[in-house]
Amino acid sequence: MRGFFRTVAAITIFVSVASACKSKAPNHPSGDPFIIRVDSLRVAKTIALGDTLTCRFWGVIGPDLCYQFLRFGVEEGADRIDLTLWGRHTGDAVCAMALSELRGREYHHVPVRRGTFRIFVHQPDGSALKDSVRVE
Repeated sequence: MRGFFRTVAAITIFVSVASACKSKAPNHPSGDPFIIRVDSLRVAKTIALGDTLTCRFWGVIGPDLCYQFLRFGVEEGADRIDLTLWGRHTGDAVCAMALSELRGREYHHVPVRRGTFRIFVHQPDGSALKDSVRVE
């Protein structure tokens, strides 16, 4: 009887761990681009006209190192910039088990007019992370 309970417990633990691991991975076919969820954005509060604005991004790209940053999608305006961070899964059979992260990945832009410059970072759920910089 004791062996039966151990077997049931082992199976329950195995199924729970397998389900948890599976649920953390984004559901993206290999190679298909996907929008990366950005957790935070850091920019200077004020810059001089003609200076380069540096945007730094933090967030998790995927649950293993086969998930990679692919590119920035950019739409620029005179007083705003819309950014989308794209990632992909390489499709490799063996992937190092460590979080793939943005870790302060940078995007550079030179604003062309004084005033408030707005930054919009598009998220997978359709929302946007927003910030602004004063250009003097």
